Parts: sequence; C-alpha cells; structure tokens
Amino acid sequence: MSFENQKFKFGPILKILEATSYQSPIRSGGSTKPWLTQVNDQGNLVPYVVKLFTKKQTLQLHPIAKEVFGNILAQEFDLIIPECALIMFSDTFVNDLPEREALRLREIADGLKFGSKEIPNSSIVDVRQQRSLLKSYNMGTIFAFDNLVWNLDRGGARNKPNLLIDDDTLILIDHEQIFPFANDTLTPDAYVMPSFDRSAWYYPYDKHLFYPLLKRMSVPEKASLFETFQYFLENLSLSSLDSEAITLQFEGIEIGNYPVIREHLLQTKARAGEFCKFLTTLIA
Repeated sequence: MSFENQKFKFGPILKILEATSYQSPIRSGGSTKPWLTQVNDQGNLVPYVVKLFTKKQTLQLHPIAKEVFGNILAQEFDLIIPECALIMFSDTFVNDLPEREALRLREIADGLKFGSKEIPNSSIVDVRQQRSLLKSYNMGTIFAFDNLVWNLDRGGARNKPNLLIDDDTLILIDHEQIFPFANDTLTPDAYVMPSFDRSAWYYPYDKHLFYPLLKRMSVPEKASLFETFQYFLENLSLSSLDSEAITLQFEGIEIGNYPVIREHLLQTKARAGEFCKFLTTLIA
C-alpha cells in the first residue's frame, strides 16, 4: 500500500495564515500550552489559538497532521469544529515575543503550526450540568466518530472533554491524539491495522466522555443511535483528506503512516453497517 502511488488531486484545504502578534498564554490549554495570537486573514486581524508541539512530539506523534485530519473528517460527519488554519510565525512575530515565550519557542518544532479561531463565548462541556443540552443523535455521532478515529482524548485517562458548547452547539476540539496506530511508519501495516472484532478492539471506548450516558439509554434509543453516523460513513469521501495529506508533506509536516489511516477508513466504510452494529454492542 503506497501513498505515493495514489493519484490524488493536489490543493490545500486549510488556509495558511501569518501570526501578527502574541496576545497571551492559554492556561487551560493542557500539555501543549497554546498561545492566543492575532493572525492576518485577508487583511482582518483575527484571534487564533495556536498549539505549540515540541520537536519530540512532532517527530513521534505527528500531531499537526492529526489535528488537520481530525478536523477534515469531523466536517465529513457534519460535526462542528472551530475554523482552523496552518499558522506561520514570521521573524518579526518571533522577535516581538516576550522573553519567556521566546525561550520556550526553542523547544518547539520549526515550520507551520496548527491554529483554530478563538470562540470567546464558549465553555467546556460538563456532562453532569449540561445533560439537557446534549442531544442523543449528537452524542451518538460523536461517540462513533471518536471510535472511528481512535480519539484517545475525549474523556480518556485524563478525563478531558475536549468539547466546547456555544449556546446549544457542540464544538469539537483537540484531535492531536487520533489514529495512534499510525504513529509508527516502520511496522508493517498488517500489524497495526485495527479490527472492530470485539476481541481485538483496543480503543478505550468505556473511558469516552459520553459512554456512561449512552450506556444508560433505553434499548429503542440505542437501536437508532448511530443511524446518522452510518449515513455519513457510507458516503464518506477521502478526497479532501488526500489533498491535505499531500499539502502537509509539501510543507514539510510529518503525516505518519497515512496509508494505514486511509485503508482503515476505507475498510470501515465498506462495512459501515457492521461497524455501527458493533458500536451498539459496546453500549449494550
């Protein structure tokens, strides 16, 4: 399976924007300790949250590519994400940084960064306090989507929601830990390709943010829970993902074992009905 041999359309999906000024660190931003910056988007100054991945993270985990892939795929399933872009730090931007942040930048991988437009009035979802705002079909689609991409970071061991709510709209953020089976570009694909046979499904679905709520649903509710997700999976197009994978490589950004990601998605799409029935067994 060779990515290079695929005949894909070339063309970027994400914009590349230049950061014009540093605003502040984001204290609640987790391990990446992102910055709030102003970026120039066609002459307009727009606040963007920019993630800073270390050289080690970039080499081993390919987080920028994963953020891009996660955001593209989320849109394929009609899930809401912040507007995102690849962010360039100019020499002027770097020279104007506060001393502490300039020192930190030495640990960060060179090249383009991943950023998303700030959503100032949103808040982190608290499922205990906001249960009435969570619609069953939304929870089902997000749970299924995270199983598909093996998102380890919506709930998970660190119990991070990575989900914003703005009025009654759920907004997905943080996809840097998806597709962990594609981190290793040297292992033969047959050894890393996930299987949704239950005995071989190692995704920690029971740690997912929505698992307890889905588990408590009635049998009739569960029966139709993944219908929306199945529709989008059956009609999934990888053209945007393919195009952006080529663009990322062109920009010098590591993309990990993209062929195994692509094959996983295609195989699961071909068995969409079986996959959704399998998901139903996980919450039975």
